[in-house]
Amino acid sequence: MRRSIRGNRYLGHLYAIDLGSGSAIPRPRQLTRGTVRDTKPRLCPDGHTLAFVRTDSTYKRLVVVDYTDPASPVERVITRISAVNDLGRPSLAGGRIAWHKVTATSSRIYAQVLATGRRSVIARSSARARRRLAGRINMPTAPSTLAARMPLTSAAAVVAATVTSAPRPSALAPTAA
Repeated sequence: MRRSIRGNRYLGHLYAIDLGSGSAIPRPRQLTRGTVRDTKPRLCPDGHTLAFVRTDSTYKRLVVVDYTDPASPVERVITRISAVNDLGRPSLAGGRIAWHKVTATSSRIYAQVLATGRRSVIARSSARARRRLAGRINMPTAPSTLAARMPLTSAAAVVAATVTSAPRPSALAPTAA
């Protein structure tokens, strides 16, 4: 991921480096563009599908891009929420995607079949449960602060581990530049 500032906006784009090119210093290839911040990348074990969170001034979107034909990638928005809420890092494998969505009133883990769009809620928690948890661990109740501390997050880790069990190929692997 390469970060930059344009005007008063913080931008971030994803890049890939072809480690099999044989070049001593491979040249990074820009995968995403625009006046947006693309973060939390996850490459599917198939080596052609990339999922990430795209943030602009209004929304956070979970985006999946198919790079089967690198000259004309196919981009699809899976979900969007207000920019004040939070989307966790997605997990991809076997034609499925899983992600954690945190809002002021709830926290949920979703799974979706990419081919059909069929979506299901795997786990959920309410703002009331987050407030009870915050009282026990003496933390503020902001959703983004508590997302990492919620019991639900352990379920997200299990889902992520299950969905991303295969090794990652390096051809499109997002890199920090």
